[in-house]
Amino acid sequence: MNGLGFRAYVETEVAVLLAVCALFGAGHSEAADANPVVDRLRNEAPEAWRTLTKSHTHVAGAAVFRGNSISPVSTTASERSLEFLLKGEASRIISQRVKETGGPVEEPEHLKGVLKTAAAVNPQYGFLITYREEPKAWVIQGIGKDGRAKDTCRVKSQQDWFPYAKASWSVGGASFDELVLHPGFTLVSAKEVDREARNLVQVEFTFTPSQSELEKRDIFRQIWTLRGGTLMFWPEEHWALVESKLNFLVPPDKESKTITKVEYADPIEGRRPLKSVHRLTDAHWGTADESIVFEKYEFRDVQDREFTLSAFGLPEPGVEDNPRMFFWVVVSVVFAALILVIVALRLRRPTGARSIMP
Repeated sequence: MNGLGFRAYVETEVAVLLAVCALFGAGHSEAADANPVVDRLRNEAPEAWRTLTKSHTHVAGAAVFRGNSISPVSTTASERSLEFLLKGEASRIISQRVKETGGPVEEPEHLKGVLKTAAAVNPQYGFLITYREEPKAWVIQGIGKDGRAKDTCRVKSQQDWFPYAKASWSVGGASFDELVLHPGFTLVSAKEVDREARNLVQVEFTFTPSQSELEKRDIFRQIWTLRGGTLMFWPEEHWALVESKLNFLVPPDKESKTITKVEYADPIEGRRPLKSVHRLTDAHWGTADESIVFEKYEFRDVQDREFTLSAFGLPEPGVEDNPRMFFWVVVSVVFAALILVIVALRLRRPTGARSIMP
């Protein structure tokens, strides 16, 4: 490397270092001028990501999920048609198997004769139900009102679609604006990239989760597994993700890598619905090739009732689910009936009668 080359190298490295400081407010104002891309990442992106995240909290749609996985012990292939709803913390899915090969030699007993499955969670409870050949009706498989049971319903209600859909605005359960503000986020580089007539921004970073995140191992916020990678954003579309190449680690030594590509449909009222998400995974357990194609993806509000058992013609969870409460309700009903009988007997007694006893 000659003198001019070395000088250019040093200037570039210094510019990147100052840009990183600017991103976290630790540098001087001149740092933004050193790398205008980082300036945009700091000033434009966070608000755009918050808007993007919010727009995807009320959606309804239909999709087809396809997945293939290869491990030392099995090779599986599956295809499922999905109908999904999301309203804030409430979510629902109806899933129907189109194709399933590999996996268990014999179908599990609880899935025999099942045509469709559904799962949902609302602020009060979650549930799992199945639609069978006989009887041709929805049947309750489980209800979860809190704790692990409700968490299971939440996971099932988002399975096959939400982990892929949210790649547009988040990683590891954390939105991108949360990610870049995390103490463990370190920016390595940020640059503009032209691809398919689009001006994109590529961000390379490393990530170190906090000790509390490693200890908690939150299944809904798996940012504790993230270790870094590259993210390709589309600034003109609320800095939505176009492609990511990420590295993960489940302590102590279970490593994995993913490549995710997101495609968008034409905009509707200023927002682009998701068109498809394709993800390749290379992990300690094997490889997976998964994709979801959205046949319908609508930004709209959904009635609260759609996340309840009533939406499927099934009874809501009642007092019969709580034996102690049920006992007291029965006691109250019996007591009230007794009072009514006493009152009725008193009313039937002749008011004009007088005692003949002295």
